[in-house]
Amino acid sequence: MRRIKIAAWLALVWAFGLSSAAQATEKPRVSEHGQDKTATWLPSDVQGMVIVPTVAEGHLVYLHGIAGKGAYLSRNEDGELCIVAPLHIVAGNFEQGGIVVKETGPVTLRIYSREVSQALKNGDQVTSEHLHVTQGFDHEPGDVAIESGIGSQVHFILNPRRKWTSWLNGEWSAARCQTATEAQLKQLYTRQY
Repeated sequence: MRRIKIAAWLALVWAFGLSSAAQATEKPRVSEHGQDKTATWLPSDVQGMVIVPTVAEGHLVYLHGIAGKGAYLSRNEDGELCIVAPLHIVAGNFEQGGIVVKETGPVTLRIYSREVSQALKNGDQVTSEHLHVTQGFDHEPGDVAIESGIGSQVHFILNPRRKWTSWLNGEWSAARCQTATEAQLKQLYTRQY
């Protein structure tokens, strides 16, 4: 059953025709002259945040899924903001519905687990299947807290690899947490990523 779900999610990604976007080439440091600007972009109580400004959402009879591309925002060893981009998300579950494809978003996840954060910064795939995922801010956060965009009953995969086909052939990613630029941060938070 799990393989069917993953295959269905991948089919949705393919159907939506998502493609990777070019990354910004500008590389100025965010924390200049000893000023800490990280609190402006990333809350101090989290290891990092997954931000996917826009996702494609689809319903196909009983299958509901989303697919999108965003970034993972965290801090490097020096405490500076760093970004892993692109970061693909595929999520879905089974629920009653018709046939609908639309654009929606954003999806925002707060990452509290050091292990999950390190995996994303290293370019490794993360699935929600073995994580403690919570919804909102009403209770103690788990490994991941869903801030917006998906429900807690939805399973998701976060993949920092360059193409969704890398999931099928085990392609290794060169994605690493690179020092974030002001331009990248503004794009991410203004739904233009």
